[in-house]
Amino acid sequence: KEDPPELLGVSPRARSELFNIFKKDSDKFSYVCKASMYEIYKSELVDLLNTSSGSKPKLYVKTDASGSVYVENGTVTPELNSAAELDKALESGMATRHVAATLMNSESSRSHLVQIIFIEATNLKSKVSTTGKLTLVDLAGSERADKTGASGDTMEEAKSINQSL
Repeated sequence: KEDPPELLGVSPRARSELFNIFKKDSDKFSYVCKASMYEIYKSELVDLLNTSSGSKPKLYVKTDASGSVYVENGTVTPELNSAAELDKALESGMATRHVAATLMNSESSRSHLVQIIFIEATNLKSKVSTTGKLTLVDLAGSERADKTGASGDTMEEAKSINQSL
């Protein structure tokens, strides 16, 4: 069951609004939308959309000649034509995110989450294209160990989360 719109968080609202804008301006612009999704888990960058079963390439955060930040070797989705397609792509990434049960939360995230939505808008009259990206970040919460009941690996994850904040 889906949450009512007033209970949705920033990320689902932003994704929905993007496609509302695309639809509203479709007589003036054509749009291409793609996405990437990463988590920072124990100080490592993890590509949540890379579904290959073999060894995964090392990811590097880089800056291009224009000053734009990107992830080298990161997965970018094919073109996404609706909010539902974008949601489905990001939900597949969420399925591989590191979570653990604690006394405070049955599915406590063990990592910071970064969703990047790439947009290319082309003016239908002038054929001029503009690109941009929307980066949405969800920081894992800092939880007091004595309240969570965390131990072992879960405790080590919590220490890593708290240290990275």
